[in-house]
Amino acid sequence: MKTLFLVLSLACVLIVSSCKTVFTPYHSTSSLPQKSYAIKTEMKIINLDDTRRTASDAIGYNYGISACKDLYGTEVKYYLIICPLNGSGEYKPALNDCNLGYATTISVEKAQALIDGLEYSLRNWDVRLSAKEGKFFEFNISPEQNVVQKSENTAEWTPSFNYRWSNNTTGSSAGIIFGEGALKMAMKFNKESVTDLKSHLEEGLAELRRMGM
Repeated sequence: MKTLFLVLSLACVLIVSSCKTVFTPYHSTSSLPQKSYAIKTEMKIINLDDTRRTASDAIGYNYGISACKDLYGTEVKYYLIICPLNGSGEYKPALNDCNLGYATTISVEKAQALIDGLEYSLRNWDVRLSAKEGKFFEFNISPEQNVVQKSENTAEWTPSFNYRWSNNTTGSSAGIIFGEGALKMAMKFNKESVTDLKSHLEEGLAELRRMGM
């Protein structure tokens, strides 16, 4: 009987212990203002249908350009992105070949400005200049947060994409740069490379029009 009493007492203790209230703190933040956004993006990488080359002699590219369409509710935004490729140059890269971590957004207006600059580079590529002359073109693009106003008339840029061309007595040279500092990726261009970049951008704008721009 004594043993039964002890067993029942222990059972009651266990039941009481298992029903013990545990304090769970919670502080509501529902009254605080919030910001959120939801974006749907459609993207298509640009591959040139280049009849000048065959599959065996095609020159690969170290960058990719994609046409993009963003949907913010009822708002639509069209733009291009340019980024380096993950591996060696591909003649017709797939989207997963692109290093999107280095992607730079280029608006339609800025893409046209770059195309105009590339055309200027090509038009003057073979122009022979004297030792007193020189021709140059530079295109930089950077997110607003990477442009720091140092003084009233001076701003420091950290471009995410840069194109440079120059022509002097040694001839023309050009190239593009992704990023800055230790993470910078530079690519040297010849005349054909500049022509290809221009063609990729023009085809990118054409693809945006096909996407509904």
